[in-house]
Amino acid sequence: MTADNSPLGVPSTSGSHTGAMRFALIVILLFGLVLRLGLAFVHGLSATPQLNGDEDECDTYAWNLAQGQGYRGMSPDIPDRNHLTAWRPPGASLLMAGIFATVGHRYDAVRIVHCILGTCSIWMTFLIGRRTFNATVGLIGATIYALYPLAVLQSTELLSEPLGVFLFLVFINGVLAFSQRPTWYRALFAGLVLGVGLLTRANYVMMIPLTVVWLVWQYRTNWRVVLKGVAIVAVALAILAPWTIRNYRVFGAFVPFSTGGGSVLLQGNNSVVVSDPKYYGYNVWDTTLPEYREALQTAGNEVERDRRARQFAIQWLKDHPDKWGFLLWHKFLRSWTPLLLDNPSAAQRWIYLLSWGPILVLFILAIGPTAYIGLRYRHSVLFLHLAILHYVVNSLIFFALVRYRAPIDPLCVILASATLTWIAYRIGYRQVGNPFSVPKTIASTGQPMRATVSLPLPSGHTT
Repeated sequence: MTADNSPLGVPSTSGSHTGAMRFALIVILLFGLVLRLGLAFVHGLSATPQLNGDEDECDTYAWNLAQGQGYRGMSPDIPDRNHLTAWRPPGASLLMAGIFATVGHRYDAVRIVHCILGTCSIWMTFLIGRRTFNATVGLIGATIYALYPLAVLQSTELLSEPLGVFLFLVFINGVLAFSQRPTWYRALFAGLVLGVGLLTRANYVMMIPLTVVWLVWQYRTNWRVVLKGVAIVAVALAILAPWTIRNYRVFGAFVPFSTGGGSVLLQGNNSVVVSDPKYYGYNVWDTTLPEYREALQTAGNEVERDRRARQFAIQWLKDHPDKWGFLLWHKFLRSWTPLLLDNPSAAQRWIYLLSWGPILVLFILAIGPTAYIGLRYRHSVLFLHLAILHYVVNSLIFFALVRYRAPIDPLCVILASATLTWIAYRIGYRQVGNPFSVPKTIASTGQPMRATVSLPLPSGHTT
């Protein structure tokens, strides 16, 4: 495979090849958008959120913001359903509030914007696949993700996934761009996006230490670049500062993300999830646990409720060290299973099995070679592995949920697409390129490799 300076980052022999890929990408994006809008229409473009559900909470916070009443609404076990809250990070509701302030309290407008964000995530999947491997991988990944039923469904919901997934992918792409050319501007941009992502989905916090680990590993021979990279973390934390200050003024306590962390920790670490097979690796709502119900319901405010729930969870873990291995194993299994265990619909279980199952198999096949390239040659594909690891760590600490995997689904799709491309390459379709190849002339220098495997090499060098 001879590398060149193709705009798409893959070997090509003619401009028509590049033009065809661009045309294919446009078709994929348009089809992905139509598919998402179509499902939103079928489910009810203007449908009202289910009362007391997650969508209802996001909607309530957003409408209050749009009316200038602040970030307020309901939270568990607080009688006042219109109090200033930090039960959920504000990012998704801020976006909805902006839409409501512009066009009124219209759910169809929000769902249309979410479908557009879902389509933008398809585009980001292509960009990350191209940066990490080549344009063929990116195009296959974008196609799979455009059709992936779970991604299509999540684009139609009034939840944090459409915005959160898009921000996460922009952050990943930003870090890969930084690895290609480590500038202050690129570091600041990646940090800005991560900060906004943290305000949308608090579990992205695991990306802060993992980003530092990646920087030190990748650039351990160039501490100036490490210093620039630390700006990613610094800017992200700075973006969190106004929200944290607001919460301190409202609650008199340090709340950098939300007041729901303690509840989530208790939901995934209790006596039920280790005794009832239906809940292995999963969660139960905290007040359904009789031993904690009264204490949680009488907490009086959400900060105290969060503190009590966290304390109960930690104490349960201390009292049951013999259950740790069981918990970790079943949380890990549930975080990846292609079986939709908690869904009563046979049709939905089969759709999930037939869509996520093949992706999972192809993704697993790519883990070994891409991890080797990332660790041995300091290739930036390693950052994709760390981004996926953030989901695994969150699942092991709290519990596994398909929704929580949404941000890394596109990354799994990209690695699965790399496996497909490699298979095509091995059976004779050499024009697609070998995504698992290593440019020997770059690797021998011992310096960090750029994100794209098919690098522009000096004249006469091939991979």
